[in-house]
Amino acid sequence: MVARTRKINSAAHSTHAGEPSVRAPDDRASASTSRHYAESASSSRGTRVSELLGMLANLTDLVTRLTAQQAIILR
Repeated sequence: MVARTRKINSAAHSTHAGEPSVRAPDDRASASTSRHYAESASSSRGTRVSELLGMLANLTDLVTRLTAQQAIILR
């Protein structure tokens, strides 16, 4: 949502300054940058998912051990 707001604000600023708000479709540098950003974001997202899955596994192990300890204590 913040990124979208920034994009809208950037487009509004460009229009206000008399500059085109959208680059020409044949701007290969821009297309390459966009593609690189998308790949980077995807890779970063994959890394975050992997980290979260690792954290979930650790939490699951912790809960399992605590439950076992509680069962021993309550005997």
